[in-house]
Amino acid sequence: MRVSTLALVTLVVGAAACQQAPAATAPVASTPTPTPTTSARFEFTVAPLADAEFVDTVGRSWTGSFDTVAAFGRIWGPDVVVAPAAGRVVSIVSGTSGVRVDLIGAGLTPFYLMGLASTSVTVGQVVSAGDDIGRRRHDSRGRGLGIDLGVMSLTPQPFLTPARYSNDVLYCDDPIRYFAEPLKAQLQARAGLAPMPLSDDVAGTLMGHWFDETLPFQDSAEATVQTSGKKLWFFTTTRRPGGSSGPRMLKITTLSGVGSGVPLPGSPDPASITPASGLVRFYLEPSSPSAWPEVLLVQMVSSDRLRVEGWYGKPGTEPNTFSSAARFFIR
Repeated sequence: MRVSTLALVTLVVGAAACQQAPAATAPVASTPTPTPTTSARFEFTVAPLADAEFVDTVGRSWTGSFDTVAAFGRIWGPDVVVAPAAGRVVSIVSGTSGVRVDLIGAGLTPFYLMGLASTSVTVGQVVSAGDDIGRRRHDSRGRGLGIDLGVMSLTPQPFLTPARYSNDVLYCDDPIRYFAEPLKAQLQARAGLAPMPLSDDVAGTLMGHWFDETLPFQDSAEATVQTSGKKLWFFTTTRRPGGSSGPRMLKITTLSGVGSGVPLPGSPDPASITPASGLVRFYLEPSSPSAWPEVLLVQMVSSDRLRVEGWYGKPGTEPNTFSSAARFFIR
């Protein structure tokens, strides 16, 4: 049975959710491109949420979406959110995931807090580390939701097509490494997951990010109904659902409602696939023991163009050629 369309995982920029204390996700607003820093030293000296029970850091999530912030979660306790470093408030934006406060710290370093229910500051206000920024949100059962902390670096993530990504993704850095000791070591131990580069892009190979050729270039960074199903990623991750970690493994964010995106043994290494490889097949784990594995037919037409078609059915009966339902993706 051929699959005429591929349901791809939607890009979501934000923190990985904790089952007990889910972290907030980013509003639509994107941090401005970082400005060159001065010699002033920038560091966080206070955790934005005291005694956090859950701490996460940047990287690719289980689904392939980007975790561009450090998440601080705690179910019960005080709801005060404080500034982790001194800075000037430059923006306050409300979104579906709460309020986001953007600040500029020492060395002109941009950083931000997301997921607030309300704020105690105004645009233009200068705050010190530990100053009251606002209050966090709660779920319907009265449990406190997580607070997300993001920081921007001058070094962009190594995507092959940088213009396809928002500044929040392109310039994000691991906030944990900006904390002063001994708080830094305490937070790293609590997070348990080492930060990972957001990009697995390898020029001239299949590895990394691809976009449906019908997706307008300017819409690449958006996460909407219109862009859902138009992004294809071959990536590796050590993350698991619920924030746990495991051995580094390959995942593919393209499914047709059957496979999980984890290639079965025998599937090729995307980093070894080039235009000279011809048509290759990825066999993906079925969603249940009774389901057929999904087969993803892939061919690099050129170094920056890809033909893709999904198929599922009895193993050994998959086609050897593409049908008219095949789609094209580009870098």
